[in-house]
Amino acid sequence: MRKRARRLLNGDFTPPKAAHMTFDQLVLSDGTIVPIHSDAAVGLGRVAKSRYLPKAQRPGIRQKLKGATAPLREPNKLQRLGEAIVTSLPYHPEYIDQGTVFDTALLSQ
Repeated sequence: MRKRARRLLNGDFTPPKAAHMTFDQLVLSDGTIVPIHSDAAVGLGRVAKSRYLPKAQRPGIRQKLKGATAPLREPNKLQRLGEAIVTSLPYHPEYIDQGTVFDTALLSQ
């Protein structure tokens, strides 16, 4: 209930929907198809990796600025801009974004 109220206060009037996803096959890079059975998957948006660095190895201001502008140099800039515009609308379609990472349990192969 709190999650829905927070979405409404932020101007998002889209009805909440939960997708239940399972995977039934893996396609390997050589084209081989492996049948599998997986549990429900959780989609994670853009996944960022982080790691702890000692103070001597931490990036300076120039490297931080370069990292902040990294999304401007990545591919699919217009697609990400379109996604940002659509999701900022009060009522918008819900879909799975390209590049979403899924975490699932393999039940059988």
